[in-house]
Amino acid sequence: MAEVMTRPVGKVRSPFVVLILLIVTFGLYGFVYHYSTFEELRNWRGQGWSGMLYLIFQFLLPPVTIAVPWLIPAYIGRMYAEDGQTKPITGLSGFWLVLPFLGGIIWLLVCQYRMNEFWEDKMEASRSARPGAIPARLEYCRYQCDSTVS
Repeated sequence: MAEVMTRPVGKVRSPFVVLILLIVTFGLYGFVYHYSTFEELRNWRGQGWSGMLYLIFQFLLPPVTIAVPWLIPAYIGRMYAEDGQTKPITGLSGFWLVLPFLGGIIWLLVCQYRMNEFWEDKMEASRSARPGAIPARLEYCRYQCDSTVS
């Protein structure tokens, strides 16, 4: 029998919603986004920066946070590697920020896409690990078929 997951799975976020929130809040949502991302990665991996450490560095030692664009993709890549998968992203993705404006958007899209992909995979694995569980795609089909019959 497959082992049921005990580690907390991170939140799947739409990168476009994150981008809109960053624009609407004039960048302030970035604090929330980075805090949440670091917390989720730390909770899953058990190592690396926590969200609180990020906030401490952000407000007390801001120059240290220049590493954030390299840390987040590096942590995502390590998360995949620790799971026995190939790294789809590395810390080198931080160099997207060399391109003004557009680079930040690409960085956000790539990082969030890779995190979403990992979290969705883990949610699906946790659903199918439960005895008698039906994969999400089939459950949707079963619901649609049952509602049309009655």
